[in-house]
Amino acid sequence: MSSAVTEVSVAEDNTDPSELDIGDELGELTEELVSDEPPAVAFLGRLFSQPEGKWHPVRALVADLGEVATKIGIAEDAYRINLEVMWNKCPPTSQGPNWAIIVFYSPEWNGVANTVLIDKGELALFRN
Repeated sequence: MSSAVTEVSVAEDNTDPSELDIGDELGELTEELVSDEPPAVAFLGRLFSQPEGKWHPVRALVADLGEVATKIGIAEDAYRINLEVMWNKCPPTSQGPNWAIIVFYSPEWNGVANTVLIDKGELALFRN
């Protein structure tokens, strides 16, 4: 699904080095949730069935998804955070009308773990 997912990253030159570990780890974990692997496809299906523009707990959306659920739980417990996720439709683009933006955020960390653009139309191909 690499053609259907575009990662958007924002670099900050004044990032506290102690925050790099949590940002890197959460970035890697959330990347696992936006791939074409079965747990990610299940997660995305659940996410897109939730109301758009509202924050949803990642842990609840991955609760029974095996290893990825365990990894999210360990990271949240270790860093004492809650990882939230929200999605919104994007305006129609030259690439098509089915694009959405997904934002992973932790209010306790006060940081964006990942921001991803995804083609929901192409995702449907992986779910069938």
